[in-house]
Amino acid sequence: MAHAYKKNEHEKCDDKSKLAPHVVKLTLYKKTLEDKLVVFQQQDNAILELGGDDVELEIEQADILRENMQSTILEIENTSTEITQSNESANIVIENSPTPPTPQNSSTPPTPQNNQTETLNLKKFRGDITTWSTFWDTFESVIDKNPSLSDIDKFNYLNSNSLLENTAADAISGLTLTSGNYNEAIIILKKRFGNKQLAINKHMDILLNLDPVTSVQNLKELRSLYDTVESHIRALKSLDIPSQLYGNLLCSMLMNKLPQDLRILINRDIKNDNWDLDRLLELLEAEVEARERATSNSSAGSSNLHRNPHPSYKEDNYRLAQSYRRGAPQSVVLIAKVHTPLIVVKLSQMSHPERTFYEKA
Repeated sequence: MAHAYKKNEHEKCDDKSKLAPHVVKLTLYKKTLEDKLVVFQQQDNAILELGGDDVELEIEQADILRENMQSTILEIENTSTEITQSNESANIVIENSPTPPTPQNSSTPPTPQNNQTETLNLKKFRGDITTWSTFWDTFESVIDKNPSLSDIDKFNYLNSNSLLENTAADAISGLTLTSGNYNEAIIILKKRFGNKQLAINKHMDILLNLDPVTSVQNLKELRSLYDTVESHIRALKSLDIPSQLYGNLLCSMLMNKLPQDLRILINRDIKNDNWDLDRLLELLEAEVEARERATSNSSAGSSNLHRNPHPSYKEDNYRLAQSYRRGAPQSVVLIAKVHTPLIVVKLSQMSHPERTFYEKA
């Protein structure tokens, strides 16, 4: 399957970089094959335990099928690696503009515009390849293309203001704070974290490995699942990967992550076999929001539910005892009311210890 797919796409596109969107489909095919391989192995073991006259033939056929599946998975991995490597250099844009001269006096206090720039609260980059594009677009607009800043000022802001953390900071940790090293630092960061294909693969891995939600009552996990899917779909769209390329396959996998009750409700609305990812997300969002509103309304009136409008049997006994002291008829006394009608007992029918006990009460 992967071999035929790869061959057809190479006939259509001589440039491997044009195959980048199709790596998403290959990744989904690979995940599906891996899941089926696990199920196949479990069923094969069950057949072997049953035994039989044709067990040797079953073993031979199972080995052939297993080898074919593993070979296809390996070919998908090799194809994805080739496309990633071919796109690595194409995704790195290096501007060969002349470096502005370094100010002679590096200790000169920054201009008021520099102070304004330093007070900006830019979001930090910690090495997550899926957030590089957002970080770089912001940094490029505010710092990199700021004509009032020299290269050493830009490098100082990038390095000394802790904008980079974890693996991102480690990537340029060996560079000293000089004007010439600023461009070198940008080249390293773009090469390490600016690979478009690696970002696509990361987004797809996250979507394919979402934790399932087992109960419709767990609104926090349902909301988190929806927000995560929506976020990574938008990120893939910004990388020129529309949802039409992987929507049908992702629909099936996303449905398996939802509770059974929610799957039934969604299937009632989507009555045809042509599943649309946008429609599925629309229904999922509507269900989550409806449950959140219902939970909010119920919690608002929950304080009134804690107060029992019916007095307890202890309260009844207390009031009855008070009435008895104030001169209630001494021929009868109401003892208790729990979950049954009032129990009426004549004092004359009580033993002396019992009567003494209730009179003291």
